[in-house]
Amino acid sequence: MKMEHMVFFLFRSYQTGAGKSIGFVMALIAIMITLNIKSSFAQSLDDWFYNPFNSNSAIRRPIGTGAVYAGDDHPATKTWLQHDGMKFNYEHPYGAPYVAVDDTDPVKTVTFAPSQITRDHGSLPVDVRVPSGRFPVNNEPVNHYPDGAVAIYDRTTGLIHDFFNYRYNDGAPLATINRAHDIKGLGHGTVLGERVGVTATGVSIMWGALQPWSLEKPDHAIGHALQILLPRHSRRGAHQPQLISKEIQWPATTGDGSAGHPNENLGYIPYGGLMAIPPVEKGGPDLNKLGLSPPGLRLAEALRDYGAYVVDGGQMPIIRTTANFSPSLHDQLHHTKTDDLKKIYREMRLVKNSVIGATARMRDNPDRGQEGFIGTPTWPAGGGEPLAPNTGMDAGN
Repeated sequence: MKMEHMVFFLFRSYQTGAGKSIGFVMALIAIMITLNIKSSFAQSLDDWFYNPFNSNSAIRRPIGTGAVYAGDDHPATKTWLQHDGMKFNYEHPYGAPYVAVDDTDPVKTVTFAPSQITRDHGSLPVDVRVPSGRFPVNNEPVNHYPDGAVAIYDRTTGLIHDFFNYRYNDGAPLATINRAHDIKGLGHGTVLGERVGVTATGVSIMWGALQPWSLEKPDHAIGHALQILLPRHSRRGAHQPQLISKEIQWPATTGDGSAGHPNENLGYIPYGGLMAIPPVEKGGPDLNKLGLSPPGLRLAEALRDYGAYVVDGGQMPIIRTTANFSPSLHDQLHHTKTDDLKKIYREMRLVKNSVIGATARMRDNPDRGQEGFIGTPTWPAGGGEPLAPNTGMDAGN
């Protein structure tokens, strides 16, 4: 582990007060017993698979002390709080499953197959290493192919292959779109219309997706921004408002294809919008007094220090994860006394000055497409002093 990562973790422990007592050690032991976590993890922040994208990527950008947060009277906040909370999602076809392959995995041809959403094909057909076993492992669509986005990282080339409408298809994989990009790159575009991955905003599937090990590992700081999906159209019988607008700002470079429809994307949060928990100095909560579980507290710290970017539309607010959590951790975050996700959700606010000068938006016509400028990012987000370090492997802190 790099020295700056170790310093970051020790600093976070000290800041929360957890590292000041024997109770801290006892708490770690209790968590490890509860979650059946081993004392060492194979995951390493010196492995690009577990710490993808470089220090210039938006997910590496910490929030700054100059950040301005939407107040209680802002329409983005009012509509945000009309939703009950958020959830995690890994499940194919709407989550963010991804996997690493190497020279022990077979090379197969992923063939183009049409679906309901057939834009450009990307690079299909393509010969690529795929997992030797079935991937994804659950909920593969049979006759209906919504999203079905996955990412396969090939260690032999350093490339991530994003696939849309991916189906294992009994070992003869199919997809509608493929885009390949460097795991040491940004994971997102820099100009309007540039698509790196297959999400609605053009970012990679791996980009900002929460890796369960990083939440399950005791005392591990989640040193990057997350990706979040928000409602952009009204579900039948639902009373919660739409949250995503037709606007686009960096690091998003586009939006959902139907976002220009007059009845969709009527919210106040842009594609690429940064949602975060304000620090105490900006009117936010003392995270240690929210009654969160230890993993929930570390998630809240990440959302305070780095935030979550709006990358796609969904039926409810969703943080995408790369794999399933252990059953005990899933229940702890969702259903038990702490009810972490609901508490955290209610504290999140839009960072109003994450980007300046953005004019981009989805066109108000059925042709699909966008126009304008995605803006200039402030660095750190909002300016000022960063709340946390840049943990990119090339950051050189």
